[in-house]
Amino acid sequence: MLTKVITQSIRSFPRPCHYDSVRRSWLFIAVITVLLVWHLRAQVGTNNPSLQEVQKCAIDNAHADLSFLDSAKPIQTDEFLERRDRLARALVVADADAFVLEPGYTFQYYGNISQTDWEPWEPEERPFLMLILPIVSPSGHISAKTAFLAPHFEEGRVRMLGIPSREDDLDIVIWEEHWDPYATLFESRIFASFNSTTGRRAPRLVVDEELRDFISRGRARPPNKEPSRSGGTPCR
Repeated sequence: MLTKVITQSIRSFPRPCHYDSVRRSWLFIAVITVLLVWHLRAQVGTNNPSLQEVQKCAIDNAHADLSFLDSAKPIQTDEFLERRDRLARALVVADADAFVLEPGYTFQYYGNISQTDWEPWEPEERPFLMLILPIVSPSGHISAKTAFLAPHFEEGRVRMLGIPSREDDLDIVIWEEHWDPYATLFESRIFASFNSTTGRRAPRLVVDEELRDFISRGRARPPNKEPSRSGGTPCR
């Protein structure tokens, strides 16, 4: 009943008679709105910064206050070793015998050495490789064995890089300039269980996608029947 009374009271109010005035008011408001929108878009268009300017502004602001890095700590050796152990477990699942990589982003993830740490200017043509191999204990525990292939004259520099390792000395297979580095690697004790005398299959290798093509092709080439080295001990 109350609702009906209120409705009747509202309907009894006199309707406005100045429709033209109301229409002009709304038209004025619409014109002002359009002008404001056009002005704002013009201002944004003239002050549109480039991507480089935005990046520079962000970097400058970050450099102004680096306090958020106060609590940051470098990655410890155990973390790098755990990463390799996880990779070793994945290799066992994939029925692969080793993962092969050279200095780059993946090498930095597993070995804390970037491309510029090894060669500041550009990648050199002599293969320097890291190999991560799964080792399965009698109890079934899987851990990573890490070895390296390096030119003989670079052996000392490799040891000075500070690559995280469980062993006191890095396990490095060295090769001379006149040797076939890939045959030297496959004939070394790193792959001793896969040589021809055991009758086992050739090792299954997984290569990093960053590995350069000529190294990947050399690794895949069947070993030369000629001696790959002339004396010396290939493993250090």
